[in-house]
Amino acid sequence: MIALQMPDPSLGTVFPEAQAAGDIKFIRWETVNGIQAGVFSFAVPKKKTHFPINVCCFPNVDQAGMVTMPSPSGISSGASRARGNFQTNTDWSEYKATAPYHGELFIDPASGAVIRMITMADLKASEVVHRVDERIDYGPVTIGGKMLMVPLRTIIDTEVVPSGDSGLAGKYTTRRTLFTSEYKDYQVAGQ
Repeated sequence: MIALQMPDPSLGTVFPEAQAAGDIKFIRWETVNGIQAGVFSFAVPKKKTHFPINVCCFPNVDQAGMVTMPSPSGISSGASRARGNFQTNTDWSEYKATAPYHGELFIDPASGAVIRMITMADLKASEVVHRVDERIDYGPVTIGGKMLMVPLRTIIDTEVVPSGDSGLAGKYTTRRTLFTSEYKDYQVAGQ
């Protein structure tokens, strides 16, 4: 099982980091939920990022014990049998990193509100986590008598090496998982 241990990327973190990187560029117009939005690309390098990646759980396998094989002269039937105490101990660990990333911001020109944010972590192929791409859709919701832009839906696309091996062994399997979350029934805290 793969579990994401980090919160969705915050617009309050991503936007200032993209501004600080100085790489926000208009790339196209796109219609999102009936709204004509300006799409801006950005990239945040490793030196300027605070983008956490925290994915659980990957095995760390330790082999313990001893196996003895009889000497070839002691084998009468031609078949060999191992004897001894051979054990495998597995501990589970999280993958944690602070990754550079790039993405897109979809902005409603009439209100200036971000209506969609896409972030894509720039991870190395030799890591056990190959991809964490997230899309967050925002929309207006009335909360406590105030109209606020809040997350309505999150879609996360991951690619991981579930066995904990990566490109170092030459051959490995990957698992792709699509997580979706929808948010509704927002309320003022404490009510």
